[in-house]
Amino acid sequence: MFAKTIILLFASSLLTCALSSDVAAQRVELRARLVRAGAEPVASGNARYEQRSDRIRFSAEAEDLRTTTRINVFVNRAFVGSAATNAFGTADLNLDSRDGQKVPRMADGDTVTVFDQNGALILRGVLRSRRIGGRSGN
Repeated sequence: MFAKTIILLFASSLLTCALSSDVAAQRVELRARLVRAGAEPVASGNARYEQRSDRIRFSAEAEDLRTTTRINVFVNRAFVGSAATNAFGTADLNLDSRDGQKVPRMADGDTVTVFDQNGALILRGVLRSRRIGGRSGN
């Protein structure tokens, strides 16, 4: 009986480890620093993408916008979404598949570009893997 219990505990431990590494392997986290590329002289921003087994999220933020009233965000030339600029010169686009929003899959090296309401380029950056728990995130 004792031997069976030890074997079951060992098997359970192996299964738990396998599931944990599988979930970690499914997690992707990418970040981009968005740098000024034209229309807004002091603008800056960042973008973040997170993919887990149960959800996908993407956010893009533009700051220090002086004349822009709305940002339009693209990833690899494909439109992702838009957001209005607030009174402080900041615009935030937040997409989450758990909220029923469509979030395209992204990968290391994808390009994020932000345009103003007139189509002028404001910011650009490249999504890069973020290290998670001592391992690469993708």
